[in-house]
Amino acid sequence: MSTAASTEACSTSRRMSIGMLYVDLGIVTRPQLFEALVECARTRCTLPAALASLGYL
Repeated sequence: MSTAASTEACSTSRRMSIGMLYVDLGIVTRPQLFEALVECARTRCTLPAALASLGYL
């Protein structure tokens, strides 16, 4: 696995962990989290930035 792929996998895993914390705290729902993760992948932004741009934060 290349360094870039490894870094991306780690980053995605970290985003998912943070996202599940948001779900547990009741900040967002699972569908909103999924939409934000797709937005992160598309625009390469952070999870909070994606949630904010989608109007969830």
